[in-house]
Amino acid sequence: MVKLSVEGDAMVSLMNEDGDTLEEMNGYVMVDLGNSANVKLTAMSHSDPDLMDGEMKSKTWKIMEADGADIDQDAYWLTVTVEGSTAVPALPLVGQLLLALFLMAGGSRLYRRRNG
Repeated sequence: MVKLSVEGDAMVSLMNEDGDTLEEMNGYVMVDLGNSANVKLTAMSHSDPDLMDGEMKSKTWKIMEADGADIDQDAYWLTVTVEGSTAVPALPLVGQLLLALFLMAGGSRLYRRRNG
């Protein structure tokens, strides 16, 4: 068992190699890493609608204890920082505009045919 200290406001979670998501809340989290000597943890960012364009948020995990023994070294921590982006890709908007123009042109053509 490993005890993690979790701090920060970024919407980021840790996943182990089995695909289990670990707690995202601040405070302390106990993690069972199993019998494997090497365990891979993956940090995954989630959508945060409150994160403004260019705004940064971060989350830090620090190993405090492993198998009941305290760890005092600063080397056992991970910080992930995410940056907000509200930019919308132009291509989908152009495609929607072209589709709307095409539908309007087709609709007006049908209207003229029916109404002479």
